[in-house]
Amino acid sequence: MTTYGQDAYASSFLFSRPVYIAELSKTANVVVAMGLLSCRLTRVERTHVDHPDGRAENVAEHSLMLVKVAVYVARQQYPQLDAGKVAMFAACHDDVEAYVGDTPTDAIDAGGLAAKHSRETAGIRQLAWEFNDLIPNYVDDVTSYEDQTLPEARFVRLIDKILTLIIHIDDEDNAKRYFDKDTFVMMNIKKAERFTTEYPEFAELMRLHMEIAMYVYRQTYLCGDT
Repeated sequence: MTTYGQDAYASSFLFSRPVYIAELSKTANVVVAMGLLSCRLTRVERTHVDHPDGRAENVAEHSLMLVKVAVYVARQQYPQLDAGKVAMFAACHDDVEAYVGDTPTDAIDAGGLAAKHSRETAGIRQLAWEFNDLIPNYVDDVTSYEDQTLPEARFVRLIDKILTLIIHIDDEDNAKRYFDKDTFVMMNIKKAERFTTEYPEFAELMRLHMEIAMYVYRQTYLCGDT
């Protein structure tokens, strides 16, 4: 059984599990802890993804979108995957961001990726230390997703990358606020190349990614051009 210790940088994290309430049952404490973690995720804003009213997308609503999309894409294109595991991984895939916040990866360099990995690794250790005595199977779910060995975990991570495009469909000017036309195209080509190498077992999702990316491109940058 894996043992966890409190991270040395615990004081810098954005969230900590609430103290166990002795007058409540263990199940009630689970409800409180997971409920407050979920509340925290509603206040973690994502970058480069804004709603039409200008409000930034938050991690909680992004995770709900991922649950809905991933389950039904899996059922349609990869029925061999366990839909329950897909839903579970999608629901908890960004829970570490309650501790460390969101880091944009669309134009990140190698140094930025290394820093993100280090920060999120520390966050995962802290989450595991705080929750392992109360909800050990939740810690197993989060760490299994991070390990990226199960096909359902890998599938969810790849669908997650595609979803960054969806909010641009809801607000066609959103992409323009962050990327010029050429940057948008090159960014998505590089993503497709990287994901094809990293996730060869999900080639259909690469075609899906480019199909949606090129639709966003036409609607955002070409509509009205003569």
